[in-house]
Amino acid sequence: MKPKETILQTFQHQNLRLTGSRATLIERFAAASQPLSYDDIKAELAMDKATFYRNMHTFESAGLIRRIASDEKRWYFELATSTHAHFVCTLCHRIECLDVRVPELPGGYGVDTVIYKGRCPACNA
Repeated sequence: MKPKETILQTFQHQNLRLTGSRATLIERFAAASQPLSYDDIKAELAMDKATFYRNMHTFESAGLIRRIASDEKRWYFELATSTHAHFVCTLCHRIECLDVRVPELPGGYGVDTVIYKGRCPACNA
């Protein structure tokens, strides 16, 4: 998780206002153990879907949030704290963060995430 000071510095550096709604979003993503979609947290939010996605776009542009596409045509988001791999289950569509080191590529490539697809342990049983 990015330290709170780093997140606040990013808001100041990017000239972003830290509203109550934005603070709630950042705190919710900081507490999450896996990427979240709008549907995962909509009951906790005091904002509509369009406002949520506008904030996610703003956060992504500022480098605070990373977006992950699922096979079910839904966007998932997480704090852009570390480079790590994700696993997407092709049956239940669950996305999980993996504690797997992302390999460095030669030639100056910058890798943010690697996505593995297959069946999760629950669906594989």
